[in-house]
Amino acid sequence: MKGITVKKASIGLLVLLASVPVARAQPPEGFESIFNGKDLKGWEGSATYWKVEDGALTGIADGSLKYNRFIVWRGGKLKNFEIRVKVKVTPKGNSGINYRSTERPDLGESVVTGYQCDVVPNRADYNGMLYEERGRRILAHTGEKVIIDKDGQPWVVGEFPLKEFKADAWHDFRVLVKGNHHQHWIDGHPTVDVIDLDAKGRKLEGVLALQVHVGPPMKIQYQDFFLKRLPDDIALFSAETAKIPATAVKVVPQGKDKPKKPAATESVRYLRPSGKGYATECAFTMQKSTTGTSILSVTERGKTTLTVEASYDTQDALRSAAATLGGDGMKKTATVVVADGKATVLRGALPDQDFDVPKGVIVTSAPDWTDTFLLCQRYDRHKGGKQSFPGLWIHPEQASQRLTFAIERIGDAAIEHAGKKQKLDHYTIRLRGNSAYAAWADAHGLMIKLVPLPFKEGATNWLVLDGYEKSTATLWP
Repeated sequence: MKGITVKKASIGLLVLLASVPVARAQPPEGFESIFNGKDLKGWEGSATYWKVEDGALTGIADGSLKYNRFIVWRGGKLKNFEIRVKVKVTPKGNSGINYRSTERPDLGESVVTGYQCDVVPNRADYNGMLYEERGRRILAHTGEKVIIDKDGQPWVVGEFPLKEFKADAWHDFRVLVKGNHHQHWIDGHPTVDVIDLDAKGRKLEGVLALQVHVGPPMKIQYQDFFLKRLPDDIALFSAETAKIPATAVKVVPQGKDKPKKPAATESVRYLRPSGKGYATECAFTMQKSTTGTSILSVTERGKTTLTVEASYDTQDALRSAAATLGGDGMKKTATVVVADGKATVLRGALPDQDFDVPKGVIVTSAPDWTDTFLLCQRYDRHKGGKQSFPGLWIHPEQASQRLTFAIERIGDAAIEHAGKKQKLDHYTIRLRGNSAYAAWADAHGLMIKLVPLPFKEGATNWLVLDGYEKSTATLWP
């Protein structure tokens, strides 16, 4: 075998390229960078545990820690804010982003207490949860929407699909805190949503800090660390505006909580015609567990994204829901709080609205396709005929409405997909404003294609399940 020769000039070039610093991401509009990627200026913590490595703020513990240690940001106390930061941790690592926290030198060197967004990759129901260091401990497991009552008891009022995020990989963490409302995300996926009504136990202001945890040897890294300060005068939720429904269950305390793994999840994506090809219109994630079903819908239109999330119990009774409109630095949310069979829709400064919410109500918005997706899922094929379902239409900028949706099976169709013949049910669907659609779904109720009625040849406002573009090319009303 011939040897490989590398010219000296090439070696020099490689050395030169290796010495070029990696370009740092710029803060989004309205944010400031609070870590410079070069040194620990603006941060205070023991050099035994904290340093800059590969342009990242890095915490290292060798397994001999007797208590958790922290590094504190010296840019001032935070009240209302949003944090966006990239995080990477080793498989057995345990860390956290502490906020609105209190320094406690009386408890030991570099000790901090308070709220914490956990970073625990080897346990899905802890990664991204809301914990209170040396306080009330677990306030919400990952995947839980929680209201903490005035006595400090956390109640689960809704759920998010539980996801796993790999260790030793960079993930985008986001923490948004407004008044007594706390929200965490990992890679854009919501992990917790908590309203804290415990006036004695909660904190509305405090320091920002990062943690290395007792236990096995670990390394935690943070980079592209951005902060946005929000107005101090954001109104707090009260027991009247954040009601705990009768169906709520207590958050299982630490030590009694068995590890949870992501339940069976169905994720699908729908496309719409765009130019000579297709573009993503919306994506759904549905997760079923022993406690109920959670659905997350994300619809993209240009620079605008509408996210609809809803949680149902095992009897299809609505637990909670929200519709969030975002894009170009804008974010507005309509939140549905359910109690005693009634739903209150909260829309910031806009007036609240109250509705009856019968079992099986389908929450939707616009632009959103949750209604058609769930109608195909919930249609009783054995019963057949025309079937009606209650609907609740919500939007951050518009008045909410109670609606009635209808779906009727009118026949079937045969296609060939992935080399196999497949039979689809053909439906007519009527939605808000009596708008009509033709839909095709498989035997499990998975919507394959959706076409507005009346159909006009050359129209581009129809949807098809990703992967079915060719196999449904002849399916038209």
